[in-house]
Amino acid sequence: MVNHLPDRQLFKTPHDLNAVLTGWLVLFTCFGYPIQVLMVLIVGADSTPVNLSFRLAYLVISVYLLGYGLFRSPILKELRRSLMGSSIKEMASGRLSTPSRLIPGISLILFWFIYAIRLVYDLEYKEWQFREYSNIYVYTWSFGCTLIPALAVLLNIGAAEAKGLSTKTVMFVVLVTLLIALILLFIYKSNISAIFNTRSAIVLTGEVKLRGQHVLNGITMSFYGALTLLTATTWFIFLLHRLSIFKTLFFVLCCLLGIFVLMAGASRGPFLDLVLISAGLVGIACFSYIRRLIQYVKHQISEKRQDRYSSTMEPVAGKSLVYKPLMILLAVFMLFTVANKTAKQFNISWQDLALVNRLDKALDENKDRNTTFRIDAWESAWHQFTINPVFGDSIINDVGYFYSHNIFMDALMSVGIVGTIPFLVWFFLSFWYFIRLPAYRKRELSVLFVAYLAALLLSMTSGGIFTVPEVWILSAAVIGLSQKYLLDEERTKS
Repeated sequence: MVNHLPDRQLFKTPHDLNAVLTGWLVLFTCFGYPIQVLMVLIVGADSTPVNLSFRLAYLVISVYLLGYGLFRSPILKELRRSLMGSSIKEMASGRLSTPSRLIPGISLILFWFIYAIRLVYDLEYKEWQFREYSNIYVYTWSFGCTLIPALAVLLNIGAAEAKGLSTKTVMFVVLVTLLIALILLFIYKSNISAIFNTRSAIVLTGEVKLRGQHVLNGITMSFYGALTLLTATTWFIFLLHRLSIFKTLFFVLCCLLGIFVLMAGASRGPFLDLVLISAGLVGIACFSYIRRLIQYVKHQISEKRQDRYSSTMEPVAGKSLVYKPLMILLAVFMLFTVANKTAKQFNISWQDLALVNRLDKALDENKDRNTTFRIDAWESAWHQFTINPVFGDSIINDVGYFYSHNIFMDALMSVGIVGTIPFLVWFFLSFWYFIRLPAYRKRELSVLFVAYLAALLLSMTSGGIFTVPEVWILSAAVIGLSQKYLLDEERTKS
């Protein structure tokens, strides 16, 4: 008897499975920490077992993807063909389809190889202590949470689609930010004024080992708020072709959610990142709109001169030039109206906001210890680099015996010029490949790229080389997808 039932197999090939796994690996490793916080609060126990469970799961998936990528990656297959002499002409042409595609991976591995030598030398030979953290903690974060997932994403992200991943990124970020907002409202018993007027942080409660420790500090909280605003704005303006009232309402709700969590964390770094990236997004959107408007007007003039009128694309383009700005203006109006009514209802004064007070203190070095601490750490990192500019001085900053709160200063301090060169090559290529993409591919990748840019900017004021895995993983995703689409363009042209 012949079975006529439809094929319900979810993943028909390992390629399909890996595409899904890689996409979710990016989302959870880069933006999934609030889910871990929720689990810790539900369990009401030490955060270490919960965090280790999540990180172990991420590592197992990363090792699987890395192993699959090393044996089945199209990039490495192409390298083997080239070494066997089947792609000599392609190698001579210098196109992206040649082994030059391996440069990002080589840069990444070379930097982390040099950095690993520095880690072992400082922690094992010199027996230095990275604050109160154990050596296993440093090695785990460096390789298990950062390098291995980044390599796995780099080798497998080409199986995913940028547009779908960008949409999932927006939805995932909104979901985890909503979790943070709900936790805050529960802890503060829906006291909006208290949330905004004090710098909020989520701490462990109950008789546990780490009672009172921040499981989600203000910096991380504000980062998720800013990330929600940036990804939702990019999705609304650049990724969506057609706007509707429903999508506009969703965008407004995302913005309100992002503002709420950003103000609750009251961290200046994410706020400044938001201002800088938003200014860039607005500038690009205005430039793109003016260019489209000029092209449309020129086309209409040329049509009239030829004394003919085409009713195919031009009227649609004209409606789009009017309708989309109207939806954006409607969203801005709704956003300001709701924010103003909320402030009046809960008696929120701008002068009492914790974020406003912290921004004011940043201008006075005598009042703000965090600013002076970071400046001292940056000066110390530069001084340690000058002591040994070739190979670096140490992974540990002399100020606070911690990282330098700037990933680039951390690289100079730790591995000197020798290690910083492949470090800079890696991050330069993430921008270079994205810039070279055609316009429609840039729009598809825009949300992911903006999220990466936000994480990278935050790493310049907070964190160190191995404490910002999201920077390395998102940069790997941007490079991998950009390479994929650039190769598609070359094949189309040829």
